[in-house]
Amino acid sequence: MCRRIEGDKPSKLKCRDVSRIDFRYDLRGQLNFIEINALPHFHPDIGDFCRSALAYGYNYDQMWQTIVDSIQRRYGLHNEI
Repeated sequence: MCRRIEGDKPSKLKCRDVSRIDFRYDLRGQLNFIEINALPHFHPDIGDFCRSALAYGYNYDQMWQTIVDSIQRRYGLHNEI
């Protein structure tokens, strides 16, 4: 369910390239959408987005390169930055 919601909400809210979505389970075990953060915290040691990227196998530089690559593709910049 998280993946389905996660994949759907950012595009509908016009969040491009990066966002953080927070979910929490309530006392009944029901998963609830809390918020979408279009500009998550990027501190390499304490930022939730960075810790999530690390959990998926991206180091800090790879995370940023992936974000920059996405922006370049969208605007047709192709390594001009």
